[in-house]
Amino acid sequence: MSQSVRSILLLILIFISSPVFAHKLAPSLLSLVEQTPQQFSVTWKTPKITAANADMKPILPAHCAWLGQPQTRPEGSGFLSQWNIKCDQAMVGSEIAVEGMASSGTATLVKIEFLDERLIQQLLTANDPKVIVPEKQSLGQVMQQYISLGVEHILLGLDHLLFVLALLMLIRHGRKLFWTITAFTLGHSVTLSLVSLGYMDYPVGLVEFAIALSIFVMAVELSRKDNESHWISRHSWVVAVCFGLLHGMGFAGALREVGLPPGDIPLALFSFNVGIEIGQILFVLAVFFLIKLLRERVGSWGEKINWLAVYSIGGLSAFWCIERSIGA
Repeated sequence: MSQSVRSILLLILIFISSPVFAHKLAPSLLSLVEQTPQQFSVTWKTPKITAANADMKPILPAHCAWLGQPQTRPEGSGFLSQWNIKCDQAMVGSEIAVEGMASSGTATLVKIEFLDERLIQQLLTANDPKVIVPEKQSLGQVMQQYISLGVEHILLGLDHLLFVLALLMLIRHGRKLFWTITAFTLGHSVTLSLVSLGYMDYPVGLVEFAIALSIFVMAVELSRKDNESHWISRHSWVVAVCFGLLHGMGFAGALREVGLPPGDIPLALFSFNVGIEIGQILFVLAVFFLIKLLRERVGSWGEKINWLAVYSIGGLSAFWCIERSIGA
């Protein structure tokens, strides 16, 4: 990989990785569980970290009356509100929406559980913030929702994308790059599955710090003039697997926030992972496309820009390490 190409990659990094996006934005969750016919318990969970000036709120059907005031408390990485509603008409065919998503930077997963064990799920976005509740949902629709959730999570998870970008910069040969990215994928798939299925737990703050530290380590490696001879570059697939295990725990955080459908856990987990891989592939292709467009545009400034950007990566990841260690 030429010096100019590496510089282009680093410029892309600086452009997308401002401190505003230092954390992933987990999806919000709106859950309705039918307790008695047409009476539902409502759970509304939003992440503590959202875009500035975001004011999100669920819009429930007009024929549903609130029974009491919401009880709100911090829980995990978000704020949780709970209350009950009583509906005069059937929920099927009614419209549910979330207001304020355009400014929040997050998506919302709507989950409705009926007494007859039917489960309806719909991912709402800023472009499509409402849903008409269907009578039932197919397995294909469940897959679609969790694939969309995975894509949304990886594309907002700029710390994860940052690590992938560092791998692209560090590895200069096509076959080696392929196996390194594959190793990273295998690593995060393992811990994503184990955590989501409840076979392991982890301290969230410590893992988020370790993810930031993994990016800092890559920045240090990129700063070496002889990095091709260094252990990390020569054994990049081992490093990718180990750091992939860490990043997989971070991916699992979003899935744990919204939960898995009890009857379709393997399908939903598989679909979410597929969504992550689709998002990752889209990011890699976008980077290569930009390289092709800008390959001849950097010129003699390539080396100076390269060092400026390397130190920017190191500074940004160090800032994340400090921020996350304080917030842990």
